[in-house]
Amino acid sequence: MTRWLDVALVVDAGASMRIWRRAAGELRVLLERMGAFRDVRVWEMDTGAAQPVLRKASAPSGAPARSPRELLDPGGRRLVLLFSDCVAAGWRSGAMSELLTTWSAHGPVAIVQPLPQRLWHRTGIVPVPVRLQAVQSGLAYPKLRYQARNQGFGAEELSGTPVPVMELDARWISQWAGLVSGDNRGWVNGVVMLAGDRHTEEPLRQPDVAPSTPLERVQAFRSSASPVAFSLAAYLSAAPLSLPVMRLVQQTMLPDSRPAHLAEVFLGQLLQRIGPERAGEHPDEVEYDFHPGVRETLLGTLRRTEALRVFGMVSEYVAARMGQPLDFAAMLADPFGHGGPLIGAGSRPFASVVHSVLEALGPPYAQAARRWSELLPAEDGAEHSPSVELTPLDAVEGEEPLEEAPATVPVPTEVCLSYHPRDLPWAEWLRWELDRLGYAVVIRPLAEVSSPDGLRRLAAEALEHGRFVVSVISAGTVALPYAGEAWLQALLDSPGSGLRVLACTVHAGLLLQEMVERIDGATFEDRDARTALSSIVDCLRRAGARPAHQGPPELLRLPPPPYPGDDTHLAGPGAQGPVWVLAEVRSAERALLARGGADGAVRLIDVPTGQTVRTLAGHTGPVRVLATIAARPGEEHTLIASGGVDGIVRTWELATGVLLKETRFLEGEVWALVAVRSGDRTYLAGTGAGSTIQLWDPESGQRLRTLTRRGGRVWALAAVPFGERELLASGSADGTIRLWDTDTSVVLRTIQAHRSTVWALATITVAGQTLLASGGADGMIHLWNPRSGALVNSFVGHVSTIRTLAVVPTPEGELLASGSADSTVRLWNPHTGNDGVQHRFGHHTGEVWAMAPVEVGGRVHLASGGVDGTIRLADPVTFQTDELQSVRSSAVWALASVQLPDRTLLASGALDGAVHLHELSSYAEERTLTGHRSTIRALAAVPGPGPVLLATGSADGTVRVWDADTGEHLSTRAEHTGEVWTVAPLLIAGERHLSSGSADGTIRVWPVDRSGPTTVLRGPNAEIASLVAFEGLAGALLVSADSDGRVLMWDPVSGEVHRRLGSELAGVVALTVVQERLAAGCQDGTIALCDPDGSVRLLDGGTGYVGAMAPVRVGGRLLLASGGFGGVVQFWDVREGRLAGSFHAHAGTVRALTGVLVDGQPMVASASDDGDFLLWDPVSRMTVR
Repeated sequence: MTRWLDVALVVDAGASMRIWRRAAGELRVLLERMGAFRDVRVWEMDTGAAQPVLRKASAPSGAPARSPRELLDPGGRRLVLLFSDCVAAGWRSGAMSELLTTWSAHGPVAIVQPLPQRLWHRTGIVPVPVRLQAVQSGLAYPKLRYQARNQGFGAEELSGTPVPVMELDARWISQWAGLVSGDNRGWVNGVVMLAGDRHTEEPLRQPDVAPSTPLERVQAFRSSASPVAFSLAAYLSAAPLSLPVMRLVQQTMLPDSRPAHLAEVFLGQLLQRIGPERAGEHPDEVEYDFHPGVRETLLGTLRRTEALRVFGMVSEYVAARMGQPLDFAAMLADPFGHGGPLIGAGSRPFASVVHSVLEALGPPYAQAARRWSELLPAEDGAEHSPSVELTPLDAVEGEEPLEEAPATVPVPTEVCLSYHPRDLPWAEWLRWELDRLGYAVVIRPLAEVSSPDGLRRLAAEALEHGRFVVSVISAGTVALPYAGEAWLQALLDSPGSGLRVLACTVHAGLLLQEMVERIDGATFEDRDARTALSSIVDCLRRAGARPAHQGPPELLRLPPPPYPGDDTHLAGPGAQGPVWVLAEVRSAERALLARGGADGAVRLIDVPTGQTVRTLAGHTGPVRVLATIAARPGEEHTLIASGGVDGIVRTWELATGVLLKETRFLEGEVWALVAVRSGDRTYLAGTGAGSTIQLWDPESGQRLRTLTRRGGRVWALAAVPFGERELLASGSADGTIRLWDTDTSVVLRTIQAHRSTVWALATITVAGQTLLASGGADGMIHLWNPRSGALVNSFVGHVSTIRTLAVVPTPEGELLASGSADSTVRLWNPHTGNDGVQHRFGHHTGEVWAMAPVEVGGRVHLASGGVDGTIRLADPVTFQTDELQSVRSSAVWALASVQLPDRTLLASGALDGAVHLHELSSYAEERTLTGHRSTIRALAAVPGPGPVLLATGSADGTVRVWDADTGEHLSTRAEHTGEVWTVAPLLIAGERHLSSGSADGTIRVWPVDRSGPTTVLRGPNAEIASLVAFEGLAGALLVSADSDGRVLMWDPVSGEVHRRLGSELAGVVALTVVQERLAAGCQDGTIALCDPDGSVRLLDGGTGYVGAMAPVRVGGRLLLASGGFGGVVQFWDVREGRLAGSFHAHAGTVRALTGVLVDGQPMVASASDDGDFLLWDPVSRMTVR
């Protein structure tokens, strides 16, 4: 066979390609050994310069550049393979596009991209999905046909020179090779870069701009990176950074990961090079470090055991290079009695990492960190000398005071807040308030000690951690041994404590009055939080403490805990609860804002005054969606439509508040509603628990047509302007967006937009173009061209599900606002030359579900609301904020019974991210677990063997594990890229494991009693709503339910689907096991029961929605309790398949249920979104059926 092609392998020599040097060598060897080419020559090209610079790979450093035209073959018999990640400046400037156009005119050209396809949109090229056909072998440009895949209505014709782009993978390369060889003359799906096409060369999306704080860097990386890449970055935070060390950590900690995961870390704006580039340096010799503060932030996501494992492994590697042992075990055992090595200047990066890691690990490693700091080599050639601690003397009159010697330990934080664990609520409240005022605060609980020496040691540590020590002492701790008064005295007796110790006493009476007056402390006995805080701040100022910064702190803090002496955070009767939806109402008379809340009413709010001017009542459950309707575009609104969990859409006349029409043909609760214009008529489009979209006339209520599609539930709708009419965009649980022609019911375009559920859609005008914005459960925001389906821009910043999008008009153009389950509102500017971030608002303390633009004083503001019950206004120009309405919400969405050997606890998850543990014999709150940054979605007790644990899942995307008895935080898993909806314990081969399901569509399983790898189970694209362990005939199974109604039984060991329960159900919300039967509660009000023989029965109690289920003992029977709309809890005899009784427990939808034992008596705990949290006896309350 004649070998008719030469190969010119051009390897990108940009800085980001250093990690691919080994892969480039392997690709060269592969091409040479294939024997399919006449000749293989390797070239290097620097794409980081303004014009690409080409050199032979074998040329010595400094050799002159060669002309790219040397690669041209007049006969078209040279294949140019460009091995590049396409991220350097030459790819973004258009220089590489021009060069590829030239090469393609004379022969076949292709780009081999080492990065996976999901990352290509972050590079300097625009990947275009196409269908390719080769007219003849050789693929010279004139002989290659291409057409866009799924090209729909009104799309512009593609232009430019197609350059195939493929992954370094056999599947991609084999398809392309078929075209090159001429073996495949049909159409082949592929991806190309269109060289020479200015439209795709310079897309509207802008290059990334580095975030301003370490936390924002980590959050931005987590939002866009794969879970494996984020785990790798966390492991690397415990190691010095060079390619050999990074590969060592990757191979050891994540053996199944790929080089692309390391590349994600390099592209994630986390790293920076140490020192200038040197000519001819080997990539393995280059040293890197994290940007300031990033290492410490990532270390906080690791378990201590994981950090120590990485630390020990890397230390062995470095010790071998240093030629001497590093006995870390001896140093940790006796930090100051161990001599230790004197680290050479060449190993300073490693030594600095050691210090950072030990500091982050806390006691007892902090002492070793101090010792290690003494071993650090001096910089700039200075000689190393041991540090000597001197007690400073007061200066003699007439003499200049001596300057202090440089400290050998890090500068302490401004304020160290010490407290007895019983005073945690006061300490948390004071810490958050001081943070808000700009003080740098570290919080330190008093460890248990039993001697005066131990107390003195704690006092010395507190003074070491803070320039000022504020001790919180209450009436309950003032007289405790080795706490209270004794603790304060130990602080005052410590060397160097003068003017540095303050006290904050709470209801402590006269016991400490004299001591507090002596140290200028603060005492208060009343319930006025503002007065108390002012007195504490005055004490700090008099002592000389100063805020570290003005305005909000850099770190994302916990939501503000309630002032411990205040009970106004509890919702009273008739509270409106969370704000689920907001809508602007255009009116000639005044600026109005419509609010839909948990009490089932729609309120029209006068924006300048904040007063409710009209209440539209009628819904029997929370109002989820609103749509305003005008007679003609741009005119004032005349009608408003509302929909909620009761499944009814009501249309109201705005001028009078009269109810015009009710429509009841949607499935289950109403989740999306929008007005769509067609000609001179306006219709309503809505969707419920199913996958269909209904269109109807809002005034007559006449149904016009039904739009039906296969697949998952529709969660979002938006009207898209298109000429004289509007199209309908729908976002689904499978991550797709569909554009509908409502006149013909035809899908014009399908866009695979997100990895999981599309929660929000909006249209925005950018550079005269109407674009479609989408927000998903993956925390990403994308801008799409609805005509071509092309991705125009992506915004990264949120760390959890995007709940809502809104467009805010300003004099400089329209801005895009996003509200998220991470409790933040972000403002994006798609017109600027950066990544679009305009501002971040942190003025909510829970998930943000609702936003709308409103006019205030002639200027447009952004109104936002969420589960914290408040509506806040933000000026998009000055970024000033104000509160429009505040109704604090106390809704509970998760409950769990925790059975300990000596008592029973009831765990409840709050909207503010806190978990409250109540001891049920005394009905008293035992402790509060804090750490999550958003709503607690899931709770699960993990019984023995071993200590009883409590697992918590949150909308912030993390799972935390706690010791249920002591409240100690044991571990955090931050692997999900969406909010965690469910957690469930299970036993695998006798070992305790935890499973979690998320909005990102994945299930993760891991051991809880040891550090082990996570098993990832992936089904169809849909949010995982519930998980439960189930003992089947085949052994232990894990059962999952998703938002599309699928119930799958998994083998948790192999990760394979064992069985599917029944046919597709109408959106499963909850799973549980009762009497060896699996029960699935659905959004249409039915309960599917899977009997031991495999048959499935449906129970229907007529509630229209099942939001929570639990097995409950009533008298001598074990029944299934289910709760849903209207606050009704129903009890089912699952053996007979009949309704046994019911109890009207709540006014709102029941969100959580669990059975508990109180002094041996079976009881039921239930919670709803109206804020009620009840514990009740089912025997006396249940109405028997």
